[in-house]
Amino acid sequence: MARMIGGSPSDRWEREVKRELKLQLPDRWVVVSDVSYSIREDSGYIRDGQADFVILVPDKGLVVLEVKGSKGVAVTSQGDWLLLNESGAKKKIKSPPKQATRNSHNIATKLAELLGFDSFPGLFGWIVAYPNGIVAGPLDMYHPNSVLSKPHMTSLKKAVLATLAERGPEKLGRQFGKDLVDKCANYLVNGNFIVDAIDTALDSSETSHQVEKLTDQQFACLKGIFDLKDVGVIGPAGSGKTLLAMWRLQAALDEGMNAIYVCFNRVLAEYLRLKFCDLTASIHSIDKFFTDLTSLRNDGSSDFFARRLPEEVMDRSFTLEQYDLIIVDEGQDFLGDRVLALRFLLKDDEDSRFLMFSDFNQRLYHDADEMQNWPDVTFKLLHNCRNPASINRATNAICDTDFQSMPEIADGVPPAISMVDKEKMALEAWTLAYELRPRGGSVILSPYSFENSCMSRGPDVWHKLRLTEDPNHIGMEGYVYFSTIKSFKGLEAEHVILIEMDVPNKTRALGNEDIFVAFTRATSRLNLLTSSKEALDFYSERSSRAIGYF
Repeated sequence: MARMIGGSPSDRWEREVKRELKLQLPDRWVVVSDVSYSIREDSGYIRDGQADFVILVPDKGLVVLEVKGSKGVAVTSQGDWLLLNESGAKKKIKSPPKQATRNSHNIATKLAELLGFDSFPGLFGWIVAYPNGIVAGPLDMYHPNSVLSKPHMTSLKKAVLATLAERGPEKLGRQFGKDLVDKCANYLVNGNFIVDAIDTALDSSETSHQVEKLTDQQFACLKGIFDLKDVGVIGPAGSGKTLLAMWRLQAALDEGMNAIYVCFNRVLAEYLRLKFCDLTASIHSIDKFFTDLTSLRNDGSSDFFARRLPEEVMDRSFTLEQYDLIIVDEGQDFLGDRVLALRFLLKDDEDSRFLMFSDFNQRLYHDADEMQNWPDVTFKLLHNCRNPASINRATNAICDTDFQSMPEIADGVPPAISMVDKEKMALEAWTLAYELRPRGGSVILSPYSFENSCMSRGPDVWHKLRLTEDPNHIGMEGYVYFSTIKSFKGLEAEHVILIEMDVPNKTRALGNEDIFVAFTRATSRLNLLTSSKEALDFYSERSSRAIGYF
């Protein structure tokens, strides 16, 4: 089976084709889905493009495959492409072969540039697939394997090889060895690690930056979580753990595996269900998942969720649904027997898989042994891919960590730290939210619940922006989202405002781990508000040290 990487298609027919590609193509081949790119044209302008799939064939080259879900398409004698609906009506559309041709040339040219070659070191071509229908009309201008319809969906390997066979001499294809395949795969998945700067009234000069490749650690980890049976991944906030988990979950479901993803944070599970709509049924928060399985009621005991509930799952496991793959995120917070109980739900066969992601710098709820029930093989991620480099440096200085920023990531704007009277803090938070994100989308985080925070004493609407605690509204226009720091663990936002901040460990509500979580949420801008002179000095001095000022 081919190795599948890249984004998860939202379109039904793209998912069907992805499943067929994985089953039909050899294991040395790599298929990258949902590839986006940008090129600069001769005119000097940037043109964006997107391809459904890029198939990398060792010792041959690449094929761009575009998927069209239409049931009926006709080509006229004039070469016009028509979309046919069920009523028989016809609508002229852009030529899919032209789109695929342009994508294949653009992607080959872009990869050649990234690899340091004058031209692409291999053969390249394109295919348009109609997995749900047929194409009626003359296709004399195209290679017989260039436009495929439903009857041809079982012959994808043959079509790819035939497409490449007549694109150039065989010796050109032999240049495209396994090392170049891996490098191209690295480049083609770059679109999933992006830090977008915010256009604001205060500073519109900061531009978006796109990271060009996965780090070596991420690529090795990606291979490991697909190939190995029992895998643990340790990495800092923003290192791509949850995204890798979603990729693996999607691939497993595409293969027909019975797979689930479980995390500790209920809000994170809700957010991921909204973001990855086609994976909703397989995403769970651990305590609700176990409660639903057992129908056991919380008796109020201090160890109900950590001990009693998991023990009940283990006792009933022989009657419960068993899984081919179980993915655990936020593993550092799975106190007690939660992980062990999940292992009881794993099928007892050679093909079953267990995958666990953790960051012990974000261990907010307990001091348990970090290696409890840990998998057999461990991969470590070292790079922070979420925060601009200036925020990452400040986080390292304040939290005594030493995590590297993703190579070539945007430096961005350092955290802005201000002292504000308690009575005025809510209004200052609103002002920052409006000035930096006037359309909405900012997030306000506090060590305290809304009822105990200063925001409960301020307005709930400001310049038409509404304060909300509904995860459905995270990042949405018209809203400013409020959350405790703990509940926002695993989530992110372009602009984060930290309120009611104090010196770490001065109160039970704000420990070192909470500070780390708070500082690593922002993908572009971070504001910190405090009413304490001691806290102002603490954060300002350490943050200044991170940018070279003492």
